[in-house]
Amino acid sequence: MKYLSFLFQCVFFLSGCAVSVPGLTSGTEIPLELKGYKTGQEFKECPNKVVQERFGRVLLCSIDIDSIGDVEVKSASITALDNYIVMVRFELSQTTGFSQKGLLNALSQKFGPPARGGKPKTHIWTNKSDTLYLEEIQGRLTLHSSKLSEAQRELSDKRVSDL
Repeated sequence: MKYLSFLFQCVFFLSGCAVSVPGLTSGTEIPLELKGYKTGQEFKECPNKVVQERFGRVLLCSIDIDSIGDVEVKSASITALDNYIVMVRFELSQTTGFSQKGLLNALSQKFGPPARGGKPKTHIWTNKSDTLYLEEIQGRLTLHSSKLSEAQRELSDKRVSDL
């Protein structure tokens, strides 16, 4: 059952993730990466093989990460397209409330000041075709590349062919 829950979360999160954010001034020259994972990095199989699913060209993985920026991680996942990472996502614990100030400060120290998103308490960094979002209220930290939309289309095509 945990496997199905993970798979549902990955597909659900992929469906609403890729957005373009015109006019941001949060660009950084520092390559965006989280816990050693970055977009475009080769990724052929999940490191723990606990939860792994392949849908055509898309690989969905659960990864074991306990914390990021001293914030507890409830779950973490990687999405790869054609064996290269297109998204890294962390679902954060909200036990300390709907604020991730410590993580926001750590990210700001590493990547510079973020831009504010269209939603409250959303902070955004960009580097070329990569985007990093900290959504404090949702408790989500997501790094994705512009190729994420291609992975979304691949998953959508698989759902349609399964009707």
